[in-house]
Amino acid sequence: METSFEVHFGSIKDPRTGNATRHLLSDLIGLVTIAILCRAEGWEEIEDFGKAREPFLRKVLHLTNGIPSHDTLERVFRRLSPKHLEECFRSWVAGLGLEHEHISLDGKSLRGSGDSYSGKAMIHMVSAWANGAGISIGQETVDCKENEHKAMLRILEMLDLCGCLITIDAMGNQRKIATEILAGEGDYLIALKENQPTILEETEALFNSIGPESSQTQYDKGHGRIEKRTCHVIYKVDMLDPTHDWPGLKALVKVESEVTKSDKTNTQNRYYLSSRLATASEFNVAVRGHWGIENSQHWVLDVQFDEDRCTKRKENSAENFAILRRLALNILNHDKTPRLSTNRKRMKASWDENYLVKLLGYLKS
Repeated sequence: METSFEVHFGSIKDPRTGNATRHLLSDLIGLVTIAILCRAEGWEEIEDFGKAREPFLRKVLHLTNGIPSHDTLERVFRRLSPKHLEECFRSWVAGLGLEHEHISLDGKSLRGSGDSYSGKAMIHMVSAWANGAGISIGQETVDCKENEHKAMLRILEMLDLCGCLITIDAMGNQRKIATEILAGEGDYLIALKENQPTILEETEALFNSIGPESSQTQYDKGHGRIEKRTCHVIYKVDMLDPTHDWPGLKALVKVESEVTKSDKTNTQNRYYLSSRLATASEFNVAVRGHWGIENSQHWVLDVQFDEDRCTKRKENSAENFAILRRLALNILNHDKTPRLSTNRKRMKASWDENYLVKLLGYLKS
């Protein structure tokens, strides 16, 4: 009988040959994923976890030849194709059948993957985050010789964008990206900063001269801070210089943020371009929602999973491990057990076998 890991990852091309294939590749991927769920990180920790929990692991994996050594794990994940692993990751996400109305794109560096002594650059990944579902739906590694927006284009080509609003920071402020989103029948909300100085200056001038056509204010309180966020929208985009020729542009957005903490108040104005005819209220929600990828993925990966301190550097190790971390985080986020933080879920999975079985059940979706 096939295990869940065989169903989703059994099609990956095995980099090993001959006698080196004592352990099923799907078992190795399954062991590492389960170990990550249970707070194990290093290869030796994963081997120790496997030996300690072998009776349980045999219920969900084959493990015909027992628990693989840490050397075997490291060797396989160094050579495994991240591209093939990512394809299987996306296939699993697609099988969940979740609706994605708002997708955020943002980049993150794996700081521990770099090595100044050997001259190895750190790995930088661009992720796509489904805000409503609270899960990662794909990631692409940025080649050291290319810009981040090229990785964004590759992600957009692989996602179903129909009806979605795609929010991107200023790094993705490129006409090619806007065109790709429109071609996929989606809409964009892209931050406007100094990398587009002329259109930014004109947008600021328009808000100062004719004023907004739609406005809305929201308040957020928490962690000793109060944020007042006012969104203004101008739909008269034809008042911009036509030489900008921004594809599908329908709205200019300004968000005034006023944050008060410990009797100190900081203000900031941010500007956006959008192809969607939405209200100020809808744009306000989308701008705040964009930070879900930072708060619910990047911050969690750094603080709860110690991603930035991970020093796996050889060949494809860091990239493959990063993909499985995001798989584990998706599984944890898919579980809606009340009052359990990500950290408590991982702790509970490490000692509560029934809860771990429940988490692994999400792989069958």
